Amino acid sequence: MEMVEGERLVYDVELSTANILRIRVDQEDLDAVLSIESPTGLRREFDSGNAFNGPEWLIYQSQDAGIHRVEVEIAAAKNPGEGRISLTVEALGEARPEDLILLAAYDALGSISARATTPEEVAGLKDLMDRPSDALPGLVRARVSYLIGRVHRFAGQPQEAATFLRRAKDGFRSYGNAWEETFALNHLGFVLIQIGELEEAEGVLTRAEELGHRIDQPRALAATWSNLGILNAVRGRHSEALRQYRRSEELFGQIEAEVGLAYCRNNIGVQLLFLGEVGAGLRSLREAAELWRTLDRPLDLATTYISLAWGFSLRSEMTDQLTDLETALDFSEEAVAIFEAQNSRWDLGVALEQRGRYQLELENPKLALQDLNRAADLAGRSNDRMNSSWLGLGRGAAHARLGRPEEARVQLEQSLQGFVELGHHTGQIEAYLELARLERSAEDRDRAADLLVQAIEVVENPRRQLQTDQFRRSYLAIHQDVYQELIDLWAEASWKETFSESADPSRARRLAERALEASERGRAQGLLDWFTRSDRRWIAASPMEELRRTLDSLEARALFPSDASDESLPLREGATPTAADIAAVERARLEWWQALETDRSTQSSVASVSQAPKIESIYQQLDEGTTIVAYSLGRQQSWAFLVTTESTHVVPLAPRNEIEAAARRAQELLPRWDFPGSRLAARESLSVLSELVWSPFVDLLVADQIGIVAAGALLGVPFAVINDSNGRPLAASRSFVYLPSLSTLEHLRSRRSSSPPAMSESQLTIIADPVFGRDDPRLSPRASGPTDQRRGILPRLPGTSLEAGHLEELLAGLSDGPQVRVFEGFEAKAVLFRDGTLRDSRFLHIATHGIVDDHDPALAGLVLSLFDSQGQSLNGFLPVRDLYQFQLTADLVVLSACRTGKGQPIRGEGLVGFSHAFFAAGAQHLLVSLWDVDDEATAELMKRYYSYLFAHRLEPVHALRMTQEEMRRHPRWSSPRHWAGFVAWGDWKLGS
Repeated sequence: MEMVEGERLVYDVELSTANILRIRVDQEDLDAVLSIESPTGLRREFDSGNAFNGPEWLIYQSQDAGIHRVEVEIAAAKNPGEGRISLTVEALGEARPEDLILLAAYDALGSISARATTPEEVAGLKDLMDRPSDALPGLVRARVSYLIGRVHRFAGQPQEAATFLRRAKDGFRSYGNAWEETFALNHLGFVLIQIGELEEAEGVLTRAEELGHRIDQPRALAATWSNLGILNAVRGRHSEALRQYRRSEELFGQIEAEVGLAYCRNNIGVQLLFLGEVGAGLRSLREAAELWRTLDRPLDLATTYISLAWGFSLRSEMTDQLTDLETALDFSEEAVAIFEAQNSRWDLGVALEQRGRYQLELENPKLALQDLNRAADLAGRSNDRMNSSWLGLGRGAAHARLGRPEEARVQLEQSLQGFVELGHHTGQIEAYLELARLERSAEDRDRAADLLVQAIEVVENPRRQLQTDQFRRSYLAIHQDVYQELIDLWAEASWKETFSESADPSRARRLAERALEASERGRAQGLLDWFTRSDRRWIAASPMEELRRTLDSLEARALFPSDASDESLPLREGATPTAADIAAVERARLEWWQALETDRSTQSSVASVSQAPKIESIYQQLDEGTTIVAYSLGRQQSWAFLVTTESTHVVPLAPRNEIEAAARRAQELLPRWDFPGSRLAARESLSVLSELVWSPFVDLLVADQIGIVAAGALLGVPFAVINDSNGRPLAASRSFVYLPSLSTLEHLRSRRSSSPPAMSESQLTIIADPVFGRDDPRLSPRASGPTDQRRGILPRLPGTSLEAGHLEELLAGLSDGPQVRVFEGFEAKAVLFRDGTLRDSRFLHIATHGIVDDHDPALAGLVLSLFDSQGQSLNGFLPVRDLYQFQLTADLVVLSACRTGKGQPIRGEGLVGFSHAFFAAGAQHLLVSLWDVDDEATAELMKRYYSYLFAHRLEPVHALRMTQEEMRRHPRWSSPRHWAGFVAWGDWKLGS
């Protein structure tokens, strides 16, 4: 019969005590909910979750004789005004054995969602399954097998679950019941993944996807895509996994299936964590947790707490923040408490295993082992190989910390074997790492090194399967501990060799070189990927242009106020982007990067392993007057590598947390140097920092030019302002230039022209003094509007016009200076970057506002003119994201704007922001700022800098040193706040 949403059918059925009633409703584009009310008023509702198509069943045994009211209500329609249902009474009257079995099975199913049913409680059902087929018809047998399989799945017994679910799917297929077969296939696919039968799982889920399309069953199809996401994640195909999860999320959202939506957001969050997108992952998991709270599903909420705990532990790995690890432990403890209260044994074991690992990381091995042993007891004889592998890893690591190497080795080797057989990359990496630590403690350095190299190979191989540059960067960031362990191994050996009784300088040097090569192998690999690409170009064709505009709009909404009548988008002063703003940006940004990667169609151009040069290649890039100081910050021990043209020395430093605390303190105080009470504190912070990162090796430095390969918080420290042993800033005696890694230097130079044009044939482009607000006097009253009193929050930068004027005047007085182009005021537009105008500029000076959003560093950008001369609004926000697509040939880019030297800190990669993007676009050398710079002081600094650069023909690094020294000695500009904020990045030799 045809029905519409909201319509209801009511039937009266007379039943005797203990009678069975079984009704089947076949749905076609309608979602029916069945209910029955007894004569005494007791009411039960039945809804299988088959959405708009497929069967719904009411199966009921009466407790009271009399008239029972049966209702069939149409809860929703796929298409308004359309849909059909048909009703079939399959059983009515005295109960047959198969009816009682099926009723018991469905009663068990009612508690499955709460995961309270145990395999023992359905043992009677399994006994009845042994009855002859004439006592238990095949379709009923298939349904009972399906329900028993689900019980075993949620009880953490995947092998048993697989046995019954295989029977169920075969039974449903033999009866041509595609609806139920689809759901059985989905559950079977999930447990097959758990037990490592990945090929069978793929076949099962492929069949489920085909059936889901055929029977138009969106709920089952969404579940299949979610399971395919899990399968791809286990295989290391992380981008494909995320794509499947997104498809599933969209479909669950369309059918308003909140439970499925919550599962998807949990899975998306977990997958983003696997990819190293920790901030986005945590946000998605919080959304899932909120849905579980709304739905009042404590067990699912606890499962998401486990994922949240993992997210905070990953963030701790990326930042080495102890507070994040403590937060992870808190979430684990919340999950343990919920699972204990709900008597969910298998889930409790998972939570205890996780809590044990965090106790281990917090140096509590005894507490860790207690949790891990209890988790193993709860697992019992479970055949869940994944769970047992993680338990073995944790118990092995705990035994190692407690000084029990033999017990540790047995557990860790079994764990590694399990992860290898399962093809689980993350587990393999962690097992190799723990085994290497065990061998290192036993003084078997070579064996430890072999294990770490194997771990690094497992880390690096999946990189080529990651679909976007940002995923490749962040994925490598969460595995930096493996590289750090190898660095520590060789650096410690080199240091010990240096001071041993039979010291061998050449051997100490070789060991230091191995440590340096290990360090370089994990550094700035995302930037090196860009250097080796042949497809860097601005993509303006549809659909990329549409995606770019969408993302521009969403990013602007996150950074700027929403004002439909004013598209100039002045900044929201002190505003915080909403969660919805951030989520929309993250989804659009993911779509942009994935589409961009597809458009390139050059996956093979991305290296599948880290691109670290051999030490001989590094030496060839250096010169006699330069020493590189490369920092490696470790949790227990940090190192400084001193690299010259022919040797590498290693020096031990304080642990990472001490160095980073001092660096952050200095970063906080330096911009406030002239504030009351700040100067003394700033001097003290610099003194502490000097003792930690400079004094331990200063006697070994003979060069007056120092290349800094920084790490962590040191990336935000201007070394020029650190004091030497005489209390003077290092700028008085040394020049400093920063490098993302030593490996990048070779690539920077390889793309530079061997014969640059003469200075007089070169081009300098100046972009300065954009128009930001309608109150700008350069806009005529008519253009700005007589009643428009709104003022732009971004102030005008008149000092940048002075910079441009000084530079033009300086070069006009030089007979062989570069040719000058100036884009000022209305002409300082973002389109200059996109239309190729700047492509051939050898020198590029950009003087404007730089935006770095503390809530989402990826929202950084330059703000150029927001109006044209007629007062029409322009999109003047140029996000860092766009800079990666440009092609520049600039030897020098000067970003005379606030905080252009800041960015998103990614462990191993460094700061991903303006510097990273301009290097990727083709720049050779950069001058950027570390804090909010004073407009007038910056104009003075730039005038002196360019004078040294063009009139005195100094290299940019030396020009900056001379400028800073002059400013430091000038009474008006002597505060480090005025001169120390600008730092040089890149190649220090630009040629004539």
